[in-house]
This record gives sequence, structure tokens and C-alpha cells, in this order.
Amino acid sequence: MVEARVVGGGRHQVQLFDQSAKLGQQVAVSIGEALAAGGSAIVIARVLHLDEIMKCLAARGVDCAAARQAGSLVLVDAERMLTNLLVDGQLDRAQFDAHIAPAVRALVQRGGPVHAYGEMVDLLWAAGNKEAMLSLESLWGELLHAEPFHLLCGYRLAGFESDSATFDSVLAAHDCAHPTDAAVAERLGRRHALAQLEQRAFALQSEIERRQRLETILTDLVDVTVISRRRDRGMTSRVR
Repeated sequence: MVEARVVGGGRHQVQLFDQSAKLGQQVAVSIGEALAAGGSAIVIARVLHLDEIMKCLAARGVDCAAARQAGSLVLVDAERMLTNLLVDGQLDRAQFDAHIAPAVRALVQRGGPVHAYGEMVDLLWAAGNKEAMLSLESLWGELLHAEPFHLLCGYRLAGFESDSATFDSVLAAHDCAHPTDAAVAERLGRRHALAQLEQRAFALQSEIERRQRLETILTDLVDVTVISRRRDRGMTSRVR
């Protein structure tokens, strides 16, 4: 289990997502804030999400090409980066220190606020590599202690449909959790509680749908059995 931490100058938050477009808008808010304040940002995401985040940043008036050229915006393919960080399926601290930590420190040294978004943890969880996922969260936490930046971790809500315990441990390791619907969270507050309720509701709905599918299959099997027996009785009658 990842332990909750007191962050030294930086926020460590969770963003739940279910749609790429909605995720792009939510991440763009955080990244856009840093860039607008003269700071920097690093985004480590799936290629599909990188494209969506850049579109949303552009909609907010950010010139992504210019920001990247200036070095204030760093975009990283999460899946490709993971191949560097994993050794025999386990997260390697030395590789994290060689690839992630220097990139964050370089942005911090530029001055201004630094915001980071990453979803490598979600990729690891989706692959069933819970140990590596928790290790990566811990290493990010250590880096947050050492450097003044804000980190937003993206997790697919569907990934936790049958594991509330791990979901709760992930939430406990962060300062705040943002539900998939940012507008609702903004109106009602209590983001952490809303995120937990959303996960529980998703898990319940998934279980209901699973049972409905099983009932349909059982009903179809019963129908097939009845038809088969009637056919067999009819054939027996004709033989007599």
C-alpha cells in the first residue's frame, strides 16, 4: 500500500477519467495554468491522450509548438517511457532517476510553477502490474518531497471496477482526487468523497450488467433445451 504523504510545496492529485476528450480538457486546465504563469509543464501520457491534451491547450490559447520549442512544455509517450523504467517487469529506481527526475528538475530550474501530468501508473495497473504501479507512485512522492512541482496522476475509472481496496489506497496516497465530472465536483466540493462514490457506483453498475448478461445466457440455454426436448419428442412420436 502506498502511504499518504505530506507534500513539500507541491500537490499530488488524482484525475479519474472515462473519456479522452474530457480528460484532455481537465489536464489542459492544470498544464495551462503553469504555462500562463510563466512556468513549465511535462505531460507523460498515451499518444491518443497527448493529441487530445494539445488540442485542448490550443483551445485555451496555448501555442504548443512554440512552448515545446522553448522547452517549457515537454510531451512524453507514456508507453515508450515505461519500457525504459521497467526491468524484468519491475520498476527500476535507477531508471526513474535517470529519465524522470532529471526532466522534472530541469523544468524547476527554469523558474516559475511546474505542473506535471502522468498516466504511466494507469498503464501499469491496466497491465495487472500492481507492484510496479505502487512503486512508481512512491517514487513520484519522493520526487515531490525533493522538488517544488505539482503532479496530477491519471487513472481510468474502469480499471478499479472490481478492486475498491486498491482504489482507496491510491486515493490515500494523494492530497485530492478529481472525479470524472469536474463540473459536478466543482459545484458540490468534497472531491475525494465524490471520487469514492463514483468508483463504488461504477463497480455496482458493472456487477449488475454482468449478472444481467449471465441471466440472458441462462435464459437462452433454457430455451434451447426446451426446443431440443420438444424436437426429440416429436421425432420419437413419428418413429412410433
